[in-house]
Amino acid sequence: MVIEKHVGKTVLLNIREEFASSNGSLIQSAVNTKLFYAKVVDFDSYGLWVENPNWTVFPKDGGPSRNYKINFVIPWPQIISVATFPERVFKSGEISDEKGISFIGFES
Repeated sequence: MVIEKHVGKTVLLNIREEFASSNGSLIQSAVNTKLFYAKVVDFDSYGLWVENPNWTVFPKDGGPSRNYKINFVIPWPQIISVATFPERVFKSGEISDEKGISFIGFES
């Protein structure tokens, strides 16, 4: 399967536990930082670029949190598998109906 065909689409990513643990602040998944749905925004020789459309920042002064859209890279060696869904259409705000899987950045 050619990754170019999936840029701009939502995929299910399974990443290595160590990477998930050390990058939980980027992933910000409420359910599972190792197995999650994300939108592919690009890819390069370093890895797969994905989007978190609702990344939350909590100011040190205790002020209100702010949300930003961010793109971050998951290096190829950290990706265990990528599953695609040719017939499924994902919507913002959709809650995963699969146990233990979440959408990063999507409101639940």
